Amino acid sequence: MSGFGPDAAGGITIEQLRQLIRLVDSSDVTEVLIEDESCGLRLALRKPEVSGVLPGVAAPSLVTNESADEHEPRRVVVTAALVGIFHTGSKPRGSPAVAVGDHVVPGQTIASIETLGLFNEVEAPCAGSVVSIEAQDGQAVEYGQPLIIIEPAPE
Repeated sequence: MSGFGPDAAGGITIEQLRQLIRLVDSSDVTEVLIEDESCGLRLALRKPEVSGVLPGVAAPSLVTNESADEHEPRRVVVTAALVGIFHTGSKPRGSPAVAVGDHVVPGQTIASIETLGLFNEVEAPCAGSVVSIEAQDGQAVEYGQPLIIIEPAPE
């Protein structure tokens, strides 16, 4: 594996950035800061703090709604795991991956977030029906911002 250092042009390559993102995602590291004063680059990769998530589900992308009223359906709010541009499909101007009312299965791509020209798939954390799409196609989104709400399928 190549190291993380400047390329021939003096910057970090896209492939090195992808490797760094994969390493951060698969480790206990919660934050990495890259600064290059010569070109004014400052990049921070952070994992949001996680609480109240279901076991076995990617932590940064899921928040559950524990309803006080047992007659109100339990909902899963899929949130942005990173800052970027929300796309309803896997690429800009592509057809939407899901629509309200669609049934989804765990791991199914339901949207994407574009960050630094890279498209990061947003996956369904559970089986169920799409109740609403909270973000608009092409909208800038922040960590933890609700993207899609799913009503889990009965077990």
